[in-house]
Amino acid sequence: MLLEAIADQLRRLNPEALVRPFLDKVAASDADVIVNEDLRDVEVDKPALEQEGFALVRIVAPPELRAARRQQRGDVSSSDKSASFVHGLSYRYTIENRRGIDEYESNVRTVLEQLLDS
Repeated sequence: MLLEAIADQLRRLNPEALVRPFLDKVAASDADVIVNEDLRDVEVDKPALEQEGFALVRIVAPPELRAARRQQRGDVSSSDKSASFVHGLSYRYTIENRRGIDEYESNVRTVLEQLLDS
């Protein structure tokens, strides 16, 4: 929740305050695959990432499973306030994360192969 508040304030000062440094690092990288796993802004960050060729991938897991995993990790709080917009977005891919790690890794591998082939 604190980090969300800081991000909100940074974006008020400069709408590109978070996405621009990230894209600068992307430009300087020679990696074949780069993942931004925490999109929180659809007005500036999302279009900037898509313009640079990023594909929007959604990972879905039931709320009760997500809560159990957070508890196992010892997370003391969770805020989905800044991610409440995700249901209205269109995604190039959706990855199911409802069962075990083997199935999840297989699903991720399949999407990565499709992205690298496109």
